[in-house]
Amino acid sequence: ALKDSRPTSDGLDVAQALKLPVLNCFIPKDFSLRAAEGSGTRAARSRLPLEAAPPILILDGPLLHAWHKLDRDFATPRANVLAYAHLPAYDLGPEAVVMMR
Repeated sequence: ALKDSRPTSDGLDVAQALKLPVLNCFIPKDFSLRAAEGSGTRAARSRLPLEAAPPILILDGPLLHAWHKLDRDFATPRANVLAYAHLPAYDLGPEAVVMMR
């Protein structure tokens, strides 16, 4: 407990005003890698994979296609995001593109 607790601007004692923030639900609790069995060994890490699984289409909409591929071969956490935007105005020609700027 704080011995010389002075009131804060909202009238609370400093000891009452100090508290932990609310938990962030977006911070993961499990940081383990999802790798194939034996991929963490030194021998398995030094070899390149013989076969690569293709990515899986997880969202197919009129404005968005999302693909996911879990890397089980290299046992390295990573994330790549590739975005491609296509506007219908680009089909109208260069004059329309210049007018958009």
